Amino acid sequence: MTKDVSPAGASRSGITANGNAPSSKDYDSDSFTEVTRKKRIASIVIDAGKNATGLLEQLGKHVGAPLEGRFENGKLRVFPKSIVEHRKLQAYISDNMMRSHTFEMSHTQQLKCVIRGLPTDFDHTELMQELRGFGFDPNHISLLKNKKTNTNMPLFLVTLPKNPDNQGIFNITNIGFFRVHAEPLNKSNMPPQCYRCQEFYHHSLGFAIVHLDA
Repeated sequence: MTKDVSPAGASRSGITANGNAPSSKDYDSDSFTEVTRKKRIASIVIDAGKNATGLLEQLGKHVGAPLEGRFENGKLRVFPKSIVEHRKLQAYISDNMMRSHTFEMSHTQQLKCVIRGLPTDFDHTELMQELRGFGFDPNHISLLKNKKTNTNMPLFLVTLPKNPDNQGIFNITNIGFFRVHAEPLNKSNMPPQCYRCQEFYHHSLGFAIVHLDA
């Protein structure tokens, strides 16, 4: 779960569709609304420099239910209560060309595996076929690069849906005639950064933006 961290002393004010301040429980989780013990719905952050109350009311009408939100640093954080509401909001934001970002939800989380031992010119299509032969169906395969030298490294990043069955990819020891080692992608100590807008605490997969002046 990605935790939103705001600078110390940043001003925050809460609003709901009826103009009242949200209850104290809304401040227990900055990024997610807890629906059940195990299911949490990601919040959506929308640029809303003006009339945040009106925007929240409009979003509530679109999903057919009152929504709670919080205004912080020129942005409106909306807390959908279900996956259906979350999808409706994302569609509304896209249709109206609004700048926003969200956080990775549990049902869309990806398993990231790094495969060592293959040459940098190993064909991606062949690697995909080999992995499918083991019973895995990757979403994406990419060759990692050294950030300092911008050169290819003999490391292949494989992303798959995060589920117990796909954990078996870490048991692979051979691909073709190569002995390989599969390991989880090392987590960075830095906060997650979006490669589209360069802001922190979210990633590009959950980012939606259309420039109004384009």
